[in-house]
Amino acid sequence: MKFDEIYKRLSTYRTSGGEKLLFLLTPTTMRGIYDCVLHSNAQECIELGTGYGATTCIIAAALQERGGGCVTTIDIMVHDPIGIHVLAAHTGMAPYINAICSTAGYNWYMGDLIAAQTKNGVCEPCLDFCFLDGAHEWGHDALAVYLVGKLLRPGSWLVMDDLDLRPRGGHPAWETVFAHFTEAELDTYHVARIYNLILRQHPDFGEFALGDGGRTGWARKKSAAPSPWYPTTHVLDPLRLGWRQAFAPAELAAQAHRTDGINIRRKGSAIQIDAELTDPFFILPGAVVAQRSIDAITLRVHLVSPPTETLQIFWINATRENFNEEQSMRVKLAAEDGWRDIAIRINGTREKWPVRAIRLDLTDGPSTVLWDDFAIGGWI
Repeated sequence: MKFDEIYKRLSTYRTSGGEKLLFLLTPTTMRGIYDCVLHSNAQECIELGTGYGATTCIIAAALQERGGGCVTTIDIMVHDPIGIHVLAAHTGMAPYINAICSTAGYNWYMGDLIAAQTKNGVCEPCLDFCFLDGAHEWGHDALAVYLVGKLLRPGSWLVMDDLDLRPRGGHPAWETVFAHFTEAELDTYHVARIYNLILRQHPDFGEFALGDGGRTGWARKKSAAPSPWYPTTHVLDPLRLGWRQAFAPAELAAQAHRTDGINIRRKGSAIQIDAELTDPFFILPGAVVAQRSIDAITLRVHLVSPPTETLQIFWINATRENFNEEQSMRVKLAAEDGWRDIAIRINGTREKWPVRAIRLDLTDGPSTVLWDDFAIGGWI
């Protein structure tokens, strides 16, 4: 089933009483998960933490679209009145879903799976994709990352949600649910800690990226073969592009269309952008784009003030006519970081989609930013 159709079925679902419950991840994250399963030829997928089951159905729809496969989803409970079996029936995705409800949880399930896959003392990998959106606690999910790392085949993607979530204030009943936590545990972003200290340092994983403004973390298990698909996301590690063309920010600024409320002046080799309003933007000159298949944008910026700002980059290719949120990426900037090198993948596959326009927004404002480098690149 196509992404737009499965997402529509999920987003318009109502209970028998006409109630709508908020259970969907952002469209950007959902589409990324769908595209990853579809284009990376995943067949055996696992979801750790079923929740309402919406993401399970997204994965199942991608499997159906590519011709078969199964997503096993595990949780300690089934939600009511909206749960995995209800949504699987509503979307027609039940044939592609293996839903497991067990109080032992997904770590026990993976332990049993590792035991079954172990031959002569070595675990033989059997999974092609993993989405982890479960306990959101350091001990539980640090172990989950270690276990699923043994089960994923080389080249497979692992996605973790809620890197920006902490216990204090992150749950409506956090004072009761996490009453046993220390102050440090309450104020720690547990999933981000796991992603940075466990997954990014794991010797079996080699490519990492952040999506949805830093909410989701992506990691690919090492493989000699390049991935046929990459997330449209802020990439943490250097891009391996076939070509790259750099432009001077001062030249771009002189030719760019920009809204009111932006003042520009040179500052050494950089330009200083003073944004007096909220959400001013540049549309870069057509000479940058020139109808080419652009797969990545890199730039170097330094936020001077305020303490934080959000840079949003939009692009239009052959699949869209206007700038919109689905083809954009937000990057959080902090003044204390100083100069920041940013790499954005704007094309998740190696299909040739000519980019027709690029736009940069400072979404929070007012703010002052230094801009010292800009380049585009693509795959050969």
